[in-house]
Amino acid sequence: MPSAGRAFVFTNAQPANIGVGDKIIYGATNKVAYITGRTSATVYSIATATGAALTNGTAWTVNTIERAFNRS
Repeated sequence: MPSAGRAFVFTNAQPANIGVGDKIIYGATNKVAYITGRTSATVYSIATATGAALTNGTAWTVNTIERAFNRS
């Protein structure tokens, strides 16, 4: 999944219930990003917990996507 600034492109389409506020845990060291927008099933906007753009623009492996809030 390559990233360029705040754009995040998944190789595979994500389900419709993946979206704003969800937490992405990625990479070998389990870094965290949050979805801030959804353009399509494969293109998302993301940011760090402080709202900053991610600094590394290389391809990453997503370990998990989970609800950051309201886990019910």
